[in-house]
Amino acid sequence: MNNSQHISKLGSRLKHLMLVMILPLLFVACGDDDPVPQEPAPQDRVSSLLTSSPWTLTGVTVDGLNRTSAYAGLTITFTGNTFTTTNGRGIWPASGGWTFTNETATAFTRNDGIVVNIQTINANLMRLSMDVDENSFVTGRTSSLAGTHVMVFER
Repeated sequence: MNNSQHISKLGSRLKHLMLVMILPLLFVACGDDDPVPQEPAPQDRVSSLLTSSPWTLTGVTVDGLNRTSAYAGLTITFTGNTFTTTNGRGIWPASGGWTFTNETATAFTRNDGIVVNIQTINANLMRLSMDVDENSFVTGRTSSLAGTHVMVFER
């Protein structure tokens, strides 16, 4: 074997060796990038916020007038598609069910037919609004007031 054949054979082997070394690197480099996390659907996100812990009423207006004292002590606990309350005073039954009215989760309907609009919701604050058609009374006391209620709850 002469020198040029030897060099040619050596060059061929080096090419194969480099190819064998580079191909695995190409496969590693071409791997999928880290997947971009998917944002939860609006209903999943809002449901998670509703159900993560109880909500305590911090303020209420009825037709723009402060009526917080009429509903003092109101708390709501959402679990799945049900809720329980303390001190609901006619505006919120002691317990019931609810379902979202739309896919954007901006409102839900209680099992008594009342539509509750979700104006704001995050981990610490929830602002709901709903229309109540009539006053209700319990032994001479007003239990709930007719009008548009805007209720602020906090954790």
